Amino acid sequence: MRDHSGTQRRRGQFDSDTTRFLTCNNGYNCLLVIRDTNGTARCMGAYLKKSSTESWTKIDQGYHTHYAGPSYLLAIDSCVDWRGRSDTAITQEIGTNCGRARTA
Repeated sequence: MRDHSGTQRRRGQFDSDTTRFLTCNNGYNCLLVIRDTNGTARCMGAYLKKSSTESWTKIDQGYHTHYAGPSYLLAIDSCVDWRGRSDTAITQEIGTNCGRARTA
């Protein structure tokens, strides 16, 4: 397992103007789905869960002009699954940011 005492960042672009960002610090994961520019509201979503669970537990979904999220999840000693949506474009990663809290 990876030590979550430091900050990790993951980034992935999944359509022409939308990027998803996942950061982690001390076991806290934060997901944002951000458009490069503001525009007409479109269906966007930021979904986050522990890999060991069935359902998405942290969700921000709706019609947004610039970003969805942030969605936060404490996942010490767990891996996380995360998904970003912008209109019909959906992308996800399974079993990432596996880690444990730093011990003194």
